[in-house]
Amino acid sequence: MLNYVIFDNQIKVWWDYIKLEKDKVYSVFLDGKKIDEIKATNFSFKNLKPNTSYEIAIQIGDAIVGK
Repeated sequence: MLNYVIFDNQIKVWWDYIKLEKDKVYSVFLDGKKIDEIKATNFSFKNLKPNTSYEIAIQIGDAIVGK
């Protein structure tokens, strides 16, 4: 489950902790494009356009954590 808070030009997302293997990371996607790989269970999408719809997805390997 993906939780979020929307601000004027930023979206903060977080999700339940899943223990990652040492070499695994969460992949962060915005509108279908991978924009980052992280180990944390939260991410801030910054400098977004107000009143605009975005598709956000988080995954580990082929498994989607939240969308």
